[in-house]
Amino acid sequence: MTFERDLLGGARVTVKLPTALATAATVDEIVAFKAPYNLTVDAVRYLPNVDLSGVTATEVTLAVNNRELDGAGTVEIASLSFVTAVDADAFEEKVIPVTSTVLDAEVDEGEIVTIVKSVTSTGLALDGSVEIEYHSNG
Repeated sequence: MTFERDLLGGARVTVKLPTALATAATVDEIVAFKAPYNLTVDAVRYLPNVDLSGVTATEVTLAVNNRELDGAGTVEIASLSFVTAVDADAFEEKVIPVTSTVLDAEVDEGEIVTIVKSVTSTGLALDGSVEIEYHSNG
């Protein structure tokens, strides 16, 4: 039997960020997807609807985490803090660097991958979507 993962070699999930994250001070975590098979995350990109000007005093961090099977995992797969001189232009993808620790980018079948917004002080609004690319480990 041939499976999608055998034919495509890689896959991509695009998640629209909920309206709540467009409120500057909102801290939240949302489910991006449940891993359909053992996989490795290759790339993460933020696709903003509006310009985002990073300011250290109101820092916002956008991350992708592996919550594992029980939902209690805290492994950070990718992360980018919007601080002074770290900006994002509307409708242009902004790369969120994937961890250099290979094991942290691996997700086992059934584990939950989430998108996390955290803030310092009043934070910044996030609007748009996050794209996660991965390939099968099997």
